[in-house]
Amino acid sequence: MQLERSDESTAIQLVDLLADHGLSCGVNTDMPTHDQGGVLDVVITRDDLPAPPVDVLDVGLSDHRLLRWRVPMGRITASVLHDCHTAVAPTRP
Repeated sequence: MQLERSDESTAIQLVDLLADHGLSCGVNTDMPTHDQGGVLDVVITRDDLPAPPVDVLDVGLSDHRLLRWRVPMGRITASVLHDCHTAVAPTRP
């Protein structure tokens, strides 16, 4: 399946399925991810979050490209953990 092909029914179905769940493909369809062209490898992202820039790199190990992106990570504080625990803790009579 090549996601950049708007005439390929399976690509359309995948894009529609992702959209139905608030997701999208985070790879620029102008950047082929395979030696023979086309976007075969993807990064799926949530629509309500900013899509990260994705680097498509030829590292010479495969006929597919390496996809590289950064994921923002933060530490969960003790107060957030406490709030989450309190929200789901069962109440006792």
